[in-house]
Amino acid sequence: MSCSEILKNGCETMTTILLSGCMGKMGQVVTGCVAGRSDCTVIAGVDLNTAAFTDFPVFSSASDFGGKADSIIDFSHPNALAGILDYAKKTNTPAVIATTGLDANHVALIKEAAAHIPIFFSANMSIGVSLLT
Repeated sequence: MSCSEILKNGCETMTTILLSGCMGKMGQVVTGCVAGRSDCTVIAGVDLNTAAFTDFPVFSSASDFGGKADSIIDFSHPNALAGILDYAKKTNTPAVIATTGLDANHVALIKEAAAHIPIFFSANMSIGVSLLT
């Protein structure tokens, strides 16, 4: 299939997502956006609140998730970053890191992990902040 056919007809494969911070505000936004798509799905979440109702299982840490996702989206808390990156490196899973409040030590962890796996990192996904920078 050519690139123009993919753009016209959509992707033929389903991308699976491990969503870290799934019960937070941005996690719920991502869940809602993905729910309306046919080319991707959230197969599991990571959050301290594992008792909440979702259409997918929620684990308290990425290491508790025994499966494999195609990608990780992280809108969690800085304390969860090391566990997410460990899982990503062990499973060779690309990650989008969009957690706010990360310090220089967290950024160093991200840079180290990026030597092994693809990572997209933005400390703020706000359109306004993106335009200013």
